[in-house]
Formats: sequence, C-alpha cells, structure tokens
Amino acid sequence: MHQENFAGNGRSSETVLYIAPANGHMRDALRFFLQQSNAQFEEMAGDIFAVSLGPGALDSLCAKLPDFLSDSELRETKSLAMPAGSQPNFSDLMRMEPLSSLIGKLRGDWLDDMTRGQRLTAHFQPIVYADSPDQTFAFEAVLRGVGHNGELILPNRLITAARASDSVGELDSAGVSTALQLATQHQVSDFLFLGFHSDDVKSGEKFAKHVVQTAREVGIQPNTLVMTALNADDAVDWPAMVAMMGMFRNVGLRCALGQMGARAGTLEILRQARPDFVSLNEELCQNVHSDGFKAQSAARLIESARSQGIGTIATGLQSESEWAWMRGNGADFVQGSLFAEAALPPPKPGLIDQGELPMAA
Repeated sequence: MHQENFAGNGRSSETVLYIAPANGHMRDALRFFLQQSNAQFEEMAGDIFAVSLGPGALDSLCAKLPDFLSDSELRETKSLAMPAGSQPNFSDLMRMEPLSSLIGKLRGDWLDDMTRGQRLTAHFQPIVYADSPDQTFAFEAVLRGVGHNGELILPNRLITAARASDSVGELDSAGVSTALQLATQHQVSDFLFLGFHSDDVKSGEKFAKHVVQTAREVGIQPNTLVMTALNADDAVDWPAMVAMMGMFRNVGLRCALGQMGARAGTLEILRQARPDFVSLNEELCQNVHSDGFKAQSAARLIESARSQGIGTIATGLQSESEWAWMRGNGADFVQGSLFAEAALPPPKPGLIDQGELPMAA
C-alpha cells in the first residue's frame, strides 16, 4: 500500500543524509534501524552515517524515525541533508541541525502541501441521546487528510505533523473551515462539535473570531458550535486552556472538554473550566460495566458534571452493555460504533432494539 510521504510535493533529486549520533548507543541503534530499513549507507570518520536516498526517500525515512528514536534522542542526534554528489566541508558539518528539526521541517512541508492543496476533509459522527439513540443531538466533525492516491490520513498523524512543525494553530483553523463548509454542504442542522488542539492564548482571540466569521459566511449560527478541547486530558497548561475557552464564550461559542479519563485531578479540571459539555474517553467507557475502577471513576465524573449543569457524553461505545451502564448511570448523550461510525456524508444513527438491552448496573 502506498504511504503518503511527509512532503507531499516530493523531491525529484537524490539526497545524502548525514547523521551524527550523540553517543555509541545511538550509533548502534541507528545502524540497526538503517539495516532494517534496507537503506544504503556508509559510516564515515567521526561516527557519521552517510545515507544515500533516492527521490522521496528522505521523507519516507524520516517518517519512520520518530517510531524508532525517542524525542530526546532525535534532538541530540545531528543531521544534514545535501544533494548527492556534494562533498560536505567543515562549514557544512558545523551547521548540522537536530534530527528533530529536520523531521519537523519535512512534516511542515507535507502538512502545508495538504492544506494548500485543499486535501483536508471531515467525517461526521453522530452524538445521540442516551435514552433515544435513534435521535441525533449533535455531530462531531472528525478531521481527515486525503493522500495523493486518495487514501485517508487519520487525525493523529495530522496533529503529530503539526506539533513537530509548530503549526497546530494553522491546522486547527484549516480544519474548522473545512468542517464548516462540509456541514453546510450536507445540511447539518444539529449542534456541531469542532475540535481544537492549540492552547496558544496569544492567537486564541483571532482563532475564535475566525470560527465565528467562517460560520456566518457559510450560514451557520455560532451558538450551535461547540469548541472541543481534544487534548483536554493531556493538557499541561490548564490556565491557558481555560483562557482559550473563555475567548470562545466571549464570541458566542459553546465549549467542551473532550476525551476526559480517570486521571487524578479530573474533577478539579472540570470545576475550573466549567464547559458546556464533557466527554468521557473511550478508554474509560470500554467495559465500564465490568470494571469496578472505571465504573467508580465514570460515575464520579458524571455526577460532578450533573451538579454543575454540564452535559455528559460517553464516547467509543461498542457494546450494548456499555450503553446500558451509561444510560443507567446518568450519561446524557452517547457516541460510538454501536450507533454509527464517522462518515461523509453524515450518517444517521442505527436503530437498536432497546428491549434487548441488559439491565443497567
């Protein structure tokens, strides 16, 4: 299967990638990686690898490296890419940059090519009422990329590229614009959940205004939009995230904390952020009916949200037992493959015979 390279525009000439590992352990690890990748390379003086790469192979090789080396190892390893046939001199070697920087640039090129080429799309997954799963309450817009061969590129790869190239805000803006245009095209009239990853307060107000302006341009009322912090459970700068949500509220948008789990401090985060909605992540919801720890954590989160007037959404539900537990323990809304997968055009949730459900725990 063809794999979309980071740099979608490709490279037409051969390249030599010079890699200088920081220590002997990294040298041995890189040698093993290059051998496993069937790369053509030689080891030069000074423990420098010279890797010969054909057109497009630099992007492909760098796409694999983050799965093999840690972030710190990528930062400590130096690199330099030069056209084949060029001999690096001392000044060239002195300007070697961290391998992480080279990968970030390649990912930025790849992502920029995708956004400029209008190869972003969105699939829509219904969020349904827990008591009436055939009735759609809202849709969640799930960002996708489209490769040159038409293959779908999943959100995690897009956001990983955006973080590596310091372009998370740009991806959020492009993703929102794409989702709003498709929502109008497919006549989505319910609440629409739009994800964001950035916690850059400096650009938060501009982003919030961009969402409102784009919504009005395509005929969508801003108060039907729910800005969802997709990295909520992993956020490290909570004051910034709370400030971002305040900026959304100031321009008439609703807010949600997405994918919350059982980590310590979740209830305090909920109290500080005071979103309109909170979603329980798939890990917490999976087998909640048979896992005492998950059940206790989910019940506390649902009860805390209810006491503050915050709507709760159980996500990733795959079984009727999970649905029954969530319905019986007060979740307001549910989402998952049990009802409908994310798709384009937006799907209608499947009808499930509630009479066959097991008794709620």
